[in-house]
Amino acid sequence: MKVRSLTRLLVTVMFVVVAVSSAGAQDKQTTSQKKRKEMTAVRVPNGSIDIDGRLDDAAWKQAKFVADFLQVLPVEYGEPSNATEVAIVYDDEAVYIGARMYVDDPENLRKDLSRRDDRGLGEQIIITLDTYLDRRTSYGFGVTTAGVRFDRYSSDDTQHSDFSWDAVWEVRTSVDDKSWLAEFRIPISQLRFNNTDVQTWGININRWIPYTTEDVFWVPVLPSETGWASRFGNLVGIEGIKPSRRLELMPYAASDGQFTNNYSPGDPYDDGSVFKGRLGGDLKMGLGPNLTLDATFNPDFGQVEADPAVVNLSAYETFFAEKRPFFTEGSDLFSAIGPNWFYSRRIGARPHGEADGDFVKYPSNTTILGAAKVTGRLKSGTSIGGLIAVTDAEEAEVHNLYSEDTTYNVDSTIAGIDTSFAETHSTKVEPRTIHGVIRVKKDLGEGGSTAGLILTGLARDMDDADPLAELLTKQAFSGGLDWLLQFKDRTYALYGNAGFSTIRGSKNAILGRQLNSAHYFQRPDADHVEVGYDRESLTGSIFSLGFEKNGGEHWLWEIGAAVESPDLDLNDAGILNAADDIDSWAELTYRETRPGKYFRNYRIELNGNSGWNFDKVRQWSSLRASFNGQWLNYWMTEASYSYNFGGLDDAMTRGGPLAGSPDSWSLSGFVANNFNAVTTYNINGWYARNELGGYGWRVGGQLSSRIGDRIRLSMSPSYEVVDSKRQFIGTAWNNLNSQTDYVFSNLKQSQLVMHVRGSYFFGPNLSLELYAQPFASSGHYYNYGTLREPGSKYLDSRNPSDDNDPYDAFPTDDDYGGRSFRSSMVLRWEFSPGSTAYFVWQRSMTDSIDPGRLVRAGSLFDGFSGDGVDMVAVKISYWIPMS
Repeated sequence: MKVRSLTRLLVTVMFVVVAVSSAGAQDKQTTSQKKRKEMTAVRVPNGSIDIDGRLDDAAWKQAKFVADFLQVLPVEYGEPSNATEVAIVYDDEAVYIGARMYVDDPENLRKDLSRRDDRGLGEQIIITLDTYLDRRTSYGFGVTTAGVRFDRYSSDDTQHSDFSWDAVWEVRTSVDDKSWLAEFRIPISQLRFNNTDVQTWGININRWIPYTTEDVFWVPVLPSETGWASRFGNLVGIEGIKPSRRLELMPYAASDGQFTNNYSPGDPYDDGSVFKGRLGGDLKMGLGPNLTLDATFNPDFGQVEADPAVVNLSAYETFFAEKRPFFTEGSDLFSAIGPNWFYSRRIGARPHGEADGDFVKYPSNTTILGAAKVTGRLKSGTSIGGLIAVTDAEEAEVHNLYSEDTTYNVDSTIAGIDTSFAETHSTKVEPRTIHGVIRVKKDLGEGGSTAGLILTGLARDMDDADPLAELLTKQAFSGGLDWLLQFKDRTYALYGNAGFSTIRGSKNAILGRQLNSAHYFQRPDADHVEVGYDRESLTGSIFSLGFEKNGGEHWLWEIGAAVESPDLDLNDAGILNAADDIDSWAELTYRETRPGKYFRNYRIELNGNSGWNFDKVRQWSSLRASFNGQWLNYWMTEASYSYNFGGLDDAMTRGGPLAGSPDSWSLSGFVANNFNAVTTYNINGWYARNELGGYGWRVGGQLSSRIGDRIRLSMSPSYEVVDSKRQFIGTAWNNLNSQTDYVFSNLKQSQLVMHVRGSYFFGPNLSLELYAQPFASSGHYYNYGTLREPGSKYLDSRNPSDDNDPYDAFPTDDDYGGRSFRSSMVLRWEFSPGSTAYFVWQRSMTDSIDPGRLVRAGSLFDGFSGDGVDMVAVKISYWIPMS
């Protein structure tokens, strides 16, 4: 598709949107105009309720219980098999929720213990409050029959939830001869609401009954409907409470030791053990009734669970999920329509600079001196999020055994190594850096439409003489506007974004960016870009527009396009694998949400995608058809078929000319048993092939089981083989043709990985968890060749024994055989509300065995014999409410 054609398409879409929006404006039966259900909270004397899970306090006799619940699953608006009664009372300090869930056989209730925020497989009740009454955001508080708490934050009027949000509150459960009961106490200091004398909150209540697979709601929200908080009922009767100033402190103390068996003799930085201790703390403070400040000082940002082992032979970064609580909590506030503007793991990442020497003490990450964020929602319907973090300058210590013009001194040795002429110095590997992101999103009326702004910034403290200034940018800013315009009761939506990026630095730093994998401006056949050797900045832009029907009984669809200019660069604060893209997509879906003859629900999708660059080169196109369905017995089946049409890849030669990509196709499938069974299992598979003879396949699965109420075990094996016909190796000078040739090879890879988890729960607040990942991979390079000509998908094979071989030097890669074993053990104890103690043991072992040979089942155990590092850590944090 030409750029001009894409423009015509976008203009046509805009006209369609205007027409449909006008029609939607005439729709008078919106959710906001329908009669809402109402629940009344009752004020009770302070201290009149004792949280024991029995609901036998006299105050509960004054409460007004609601019991008019209906099914969403398995029968829409069906009568529940068992009754549910819920009431809310409050005093000056807290909101209390009492719930009675009737059951046929209380003695056989499943009471599976698990960690907080892990809902497990037992019965559960969750009360969700829209305390701002903005019909968009909500806070959920839930509990299982075993007394396991979970809480969540939902934004953007969707059921998608952020379980990293953790408030400090209490709940107790009990069982009598006809029901199980739950009694909640939620301090007013933990709730955000507007500062008015009379409160009206949105509310919904959800009970899950696993024995009959019933999803029961006070206000049913059907799978065919869009929206979440916008459909809640009203909670009235709360008067005379004021938002808390909310000042909380959480100091911590932590200590860890690392022990290794592969240190080098004479290494002054590593004798096999390293010990560290840390003190720091967090602060949480209310800024008026609507905003909260979270700050952390000398934070402990270590991860309890290590990142998984991977093999990455591409030109792009590997990205891992964020696991640090400060960044995961409220992370939804910093997301926006469009690219990944903000990737929080860049804060505190491994330094960028290099340090060479006989022995080097290199920091594993940059030190975060402090971080703070402000989040909240104003009464005007504006959500605000702001985050700033400062990372310290880092140095690597280098120890060289010999300096120039020295002789060996046999009287001064360590383990046989002469140290009489040793030289030690420090090398700066990362400058002090400020990271920041701001997010603002405004509601546009009551129909669920929003408009937002996001800005990111990064500044490194470097002067022109700093060697790191030749490697890193000094400043990077990015941001944009985004919009979501919904109408016809949220059935249709027009969404998109428009943004920019700009980076500044020395000529060498900007040159490095132009030549890296996000840009490849040095491509010899790219007429629309060129390398600017004197440039000290790059400024790019991005735009996307989409139109979708995401509500309704059966038919859904979506079309859209996105444009990323060649100069766009988000990789200081965010993620951008490659710029210079013009992409389009279209999707058609048919779904059935009500049970039929064979399926409880199913979904059929057909989608197509294409991508070009700004030189009007089609890089790729694909078609995909997929099916997923839930059978009447609650088993799941998924299947998909994809066909990729060959194009011209502008990154395959990594800065060289265009290279053709072959046509290819793939099949995938997935089968799983009833998700609510005590033992669950699934199997998945994938097979792909291309016209050049390349192929790949993978088979994997998962087995998970509960043993009694306290033990949970799971294992997830996966085996994969890929034979690629196009693995880039490097370049070689062709003496015969006086040109640079681009070298590729075939690469046959195999990978076997197993994720094993085990948990023992002493109670809802004390758990022991084990994780292990044995990993084996191999790669065999063969049949080297060079790209036949620019734009070709074929190679000319090379015969190094040929007398007419035109190469003086020809790059090759060594076969590899990687083995690793990573494990962790975590004892976690919440010894008082908001206060936690951890004991952690991590082990990481690596080895290289059987390079190039396909891995076998026994290869998983090879990593146990490799060199490794053990880490033991203890941390205690204590929550101190100051108001």
